[in-house]
Amino acid sequence: MAIPIAARSSSGITLYEGLPTPGNKPTCPPIQSKACRTMLFDQDGKYLAYVNGQTLCVLQTDNWQTLATIENVKAYQLAFSPKGTFIMSWEPFTVTNANPQGSPNLKIYKTANGELVKTFVHKKQANWEPQWSHDEKLFSRVVNTDVVFYEDLNFERIVARINSSKVSSYKISPNVGVYFVLCHTLGSPGQPSLARLFKYPAFDTTQAIANRSFFQADKVDIMWNAKGNSALLLTSTEVDKTGGSYYGKQGLYFVGLNGETSIITLSKEGPIYSVEWSPKNNEFCVVYGFMPAKATIFNIKCEPVFELGSGPKNAIHYNPQGNILLLGGFGNLRGQIELWDTANWKKISSCEAPDTTLLHWAADGEHFLTATTALGKDSAPSKASLKQKKKREAKKAKKLEEVNEDEPKTPAVVSSVKINLTGDPELDKKLKNIKKKLDAIEKLKTQQAEGKTLEINQLEKIKAENDLLAELKNLTV
Repeated sequence: MAIPIAARSSSGITLYEGLPTPGNKPTCPPIQSKACRTMLFDQDGKYLAYVNGQTLCVLQTDNWQTLATIENVKAYQLAFSPKGTFIMSWEPFTVTNANPQGSPNLKIYKTANGELVKTFVHKKQANWEPQWSHDEKLFSRVVNTDVVFYEDLNFERIVARINSSKVSSYKISPNVGVYFVLCHTLGSPGQPSLARLFKYPAFDTTQAIANRSFFQADKVDIMWNAKGNSALLLTSTEVDKTGGSYYGKQGLYFVGLNGETSIITLSKEGPIYSVEWSPKNNEFCVVYGFMPAKATIFNIKCEPVFELGSGPKNAIHYNPQGNILLLGGFGNLRGQIELWDTANWKKISSCEAPDTTLLHWAADGEHFLTATTALGKDSAPSKASLKQKKKREAKKAKKLEEVNEDEPKTPAVVSSVKINLTGDPELDKKLKNIKKKLDAIEKLKTQQAEGKTLEINQLEKIKAENDLLAELKNLTV
């Protein structure tokens, strides 16, 4: 079967069967809709689902025939179950005068025919996606601060519950038949947060296989390896109060099914940009440290076994087979790409993909694609605007010359970024935090323009401005 590819743009979705090459036309007529907010392939690439603002459609990729068309769906998020049996959608929870209680906004459908199986209310976008075991025998979701579990596709009966305290995040291991659950619970003020490993369904705190406490962990990303016998925890805070990192205080930890936990020691100070398990399950890669960042391979014992050098990199992408590792520098970096042979750790080749905003490996492990956001015609600077910019810069330079060098004047910093609060406390907290960082960057840029020499970490903050603006845009869409 040829590799199916779908490309979503502002005009809709274009579908290909096989790698697009010069002269290769789309497999079927494009889906014309400016409201295609999201699209998604299932794990095996058999199905493609998309939402056009009113309708949820599911296509079969071997012939691009429509399997299901579900009307009146305004979903923001989509997810497939591991085997592709079900598709789930989430849309913002709303209330009206006619319906003050609101309607269920988390829905589960059969992929094959679009039959509605179950609906739930999940008001916040955070943690909306239910989690399944790899064999789809176990289904779970977050309810308030608990995690509830269902078995054998019976969505009416809760059979187990994690209610130890405020569950912030959790992940079910990819094992089949025997399941493990790793969860992060927020601590009370002045108390540490906790990560606990349980064997399903023994969820009493005294039955935990492993425990790990963190005093600095507003957020914990949980990453199981594909075998399901080991996991990594990437902890982070919203703000590093020590001022050591713009990205917040971070830490990396290991948890094993034998109850072993350990902290992973990194050899360079600075942020942790990316962490990924190898599909071979016996090693993982970490990119970290102030630029130029380091890339290190660790074995299952958390020992560094190979250094991939330093450079402008912040992204890790293993191919599905795990025999090639791609390291990239995207976002505010120039888009340099390195490809490594993981059998003997030799660099295969390198290239550049400037302004990359998306990178995916093909299932064959031999091809990867990159994409970027095209600059619209209206966004390009005109001759008139460039001329006015030069006049403003000349006028500004003249004023600076008139300032007495013995009594320099520091202009007040006025943020050009405006935010509109949403009423969602969690989302508003993120918006305020981003605005605070952007204001700090504006102040640093002013100091730099005045000739002040900035520290390396301050220059790193300035480089992250575009990433913050992009994140702000995504949160306010």
